[in-house]
Amino acid sequence: MTDINFNEMTASEIDEKIVELEKELRQAIVAHETVEQSKLLLQREILTIQVKKKDFEMSLSKSATNIRQLNVTLRIARSKFWSAKNSGL
Repeated sequence: MTDINFNEMTASEIDEKIVELEKELRQAIVAHETVEQSKLLLQREILTIQVKKKDFEMSLSKSATNIRQLNVTLRIARSKFWSAKNSGL
């Protein structure tokens, strides 16, 4: 934005400058609103991704718990197998 010397302008020139500045202001407002809308859309996408991440983390936790439970059950089964085999059952 350049400085405007209104003291050296006629009323008609000032009026033209007002129209020009109002047009620039409207364009700047539209550009600002567009960027703001893009920011809001990005924030919504981020939240959606964060929810998906939490879902994946819960699934990973559940699968890890399942793996631990299966390992314990398998160790118990092997132990019982060898106990039964060694006792002649």
